Amino acid sequence: MNNETFYNILTIDGGGIRGIIPAVTLEKMEDFAYEYAISQNYTIPLYQNSNGELRKKLPMMDLFDMMSGTSTGSILSTALSLIKAENRSEPLFWAGDALGIYEDAGPIIF
Repeated sequence: MNNETFYNILTIDGGGIRGIIPAVTLEKMEDFAYEYAISQNYTIPLYQNSNGELRKKLPMMDLFDMMSGTSTGSILSTALSLIKAENRSEPLFWAGDALGIYEDAGPIIF
């Protein structure tokens, strides 16, 4: 029997305002991961948006055991690792939220 343990690790590089590129990619990954998991009949956590509707996404925190980054990548990995205080199994930020940081505050930050 194989006793190897595997970990999924996400690393995101730096690049200033170009952090928009990995943020868009991560948003697409959330969509794809959900669609794939549903198509394979996997048991996955389900999340609701603020309107109470089902989010058809899987957050990065459910896909990776660890996330890290350099410079702007650390902003993304930190945002995607945070959990809600009232529900400690639910993400505080989704990739689309992180993308919004760059779109809304990018010119101020960078």
